Amino acid sequence: MHKKINILHVIDTTGPGGAETVFVTMCVATKNQGYPTRALLRGKGWLSQQLENAGIDVDYYECKGSFNVSYLRFLRGYIRKHSIDTIHAHLLGSSVYCSLAAMLTKVTVVSTFHGLVDVSEKERALWAKMKLIEFGSTHIVAVSNNLLEMLQQRLGVTGNKKLSLISNGIDTDKFSAQQHSEQYPDTIRFGCLGNVRKAKNYSLAVEFIKLLQDSGINCHLSIAGDNTNTLASDLLAYIKQLNITRYIDLKGFISDTPEYLSEIDVFLLSSSSEGHPLALNQALAMELPILTTPCGVEQFFPDNLLTVSRDFTAEGLKKAFNTMGIKPGDKRTVNTEGRKQVLQYYSETVMIQSYLNFYGAA
Repeated sequence: MHKKINILHVIDTTGPGGAETVFVTMCVATKNQGYPTRALLRGKGWLSQQLENAGIDVDYYECKGSFNVSYLRFLRGYIRKHSIDTIHAHLLGSSVYCSLAAMLTKVTVVSTFHGLVDVSEKERALWAKMKLIEFGSTHIVAVSNNLLEMLQQRLGVTGNKKLSLISNGIDTDKFSAQQHSEQYPDTIRFGCLGNVRKAKNYSLAVEFIKLLQDSGINCHLSIAGDNTNTLASDLLAYIKQLNITRYIDLKGFISDTPEYLSEIDVFLLSSSSEGHPLALNQALAMELPILTTPCGVEQFFPDNLLTVSRDFTAEGLKKAFNTMGIKPGDKRTVNTEGRKQVLQYYSETVMIQSYLNFYGAA
């Protein structure tokens, strides 16, 4: 019989994104297993809609500001009002406030870091923030090995004793191998998945497609993810400048990721840096061949599962792509070993159970 505990999930973004997807997964998991579950967000958006659709109790409080005392006061009162036993905080900001609240209320706090941006030296007062998390959190989680190593450097002895690795997991039933034609189509379809932001380096993906087209290789690139910011506008202008608009589609946010992945032939990562993106697990689970820059993801999987370019240039990506042996009309490459790897190490079930152990709920 489970120990019944009241669980609060906290994040200071509104989504969509990888961290937000994991957030929804954990909220739904604790609710489905019978634990009283609540979520606290900074405002409405994609994330709140997903939670409300799943029947999760959602509350809101704007937490902007360099140090929002009123939010901390609210959080302490909220914990007492709802008899919260465990808080799962995601990302740096939420982890700081929840750790402070834990010092005042003695609740269990699990703080999860999802990317290197959370521990960047450019972050204001990072040392002080990490110290608060170190002493206020019960468990500190990194979702990738490189992030774990970075946190080891940022935390002291006490923090390192609390530090663990829990990889982001996916629903492997939802992301299953698709039935494709035995041969590649006349146009090779590349796909990127992730919100348009600097680290995704989508300008490189665009340059790569132009280089292939100039080399006589019929190809098309689709980019799925939020494209409502200035970077996306700049990217569209760059595509027009290169005169390859007809070969590239910025699809914006998509609601059906498995369907999107089933429509591409090669999953492309052009990033300058990555943690361990959920999208990579999803693509591998669907047995897609992977072409990537040396952005950090190569640490997670054996060499035979990814084709990694030598550098961050279009020429480097093209040389790596040439080694994949993918041409229109050729027999399709199926990455069966990739799916096996995801099933073994990166399933949603493994991730959920690991967090439940930390919640004190197992």
